[in-house]
Amino acid sequence: MSKIGKAKNYQYTDAMHLQFFIALLILIRQSDANMLKIATLFNKICISVEQEEACFKIIRKSDISNLKAESDRARDDIVAGIKKLLESLLHHFDSKVREAAYRLKIVFDTFDRPTTIINLPYDAETISINNLLQEWENKYMSDLEITDLVPWIKELRERNNAFDELTRRYSGQLAEKTPLRTKEVRRETDILYKQIILVISANIIMAEENGEEPIYDPFVNELNVLIKHYNDLLAQHLGRLEAKKEEKEEKEKE
Repeated sequence: MSKIGKAKNYQYTDAMHLQFFIALLILIRQSDANMLKIATLFNKICISVEQEEACFKIIRKSDISNLKAESDRARDDIVAGIKKLLESLLHHFDSKVREAAYRLKIVFDTFDRPTTIINLPYDAETISINNLLQEWENKYMSDLEITDLVPWIKELRERNNAFDELTRRYSGQLAEKTPLRTKEVRRETDILYKQIILVISANIIMAEENGEEPIYDPFVNELNVLIKHYNDLLAQHLGRLEAKKEEKEEKEKE
């Protein structure tokens, strides 16, 4: 009698879980869901896997939040650099440069207090930088030129605009997000899979007791190959995690 192996689908990573079930759907289509007597369950699991794929794509797109953090650090570097330059220019040998730096620093300090610009929330920092640049460019352009800060101002505007663009893109992604949640959809997929395995296993037993041809053997053999493949991938994944954990513990001991 054909026996279906045990898939460790509950332990699979999200990517592994989705790939396994997409491969399973292909296998069932090739074998014919009607022949396997699971047509209704197959239609249900197809919907569940489609929802799981939608959730996974949204998670992948959310990487933009990491880009926002990097972009914020990039503009912070310029703000911090300008601040240090102004403090240094207050000690310049040329009195005109010192005076220009002093005027620019007064304006900078009004935006850098009570909370420093780089420690403001994302949106507040964007607005604060825009207002600072507008104030400097409208009223203190000659001072910027005397202190050679024009290139710094240009770079800060470009980096601040780049961050603002990422913010708009991120907001758009949030609006697109599906109300479904990966954990919930995975659970539904796993429940349907368990039901499919139970039905097929029961049909195999009935077919054998009735002396019918072993029509399930080809499907079960291919399914077991698929299960072994993904269980092996899981084992490799867990092995890498354990190795990293041990490496970290060794470094902490040193």
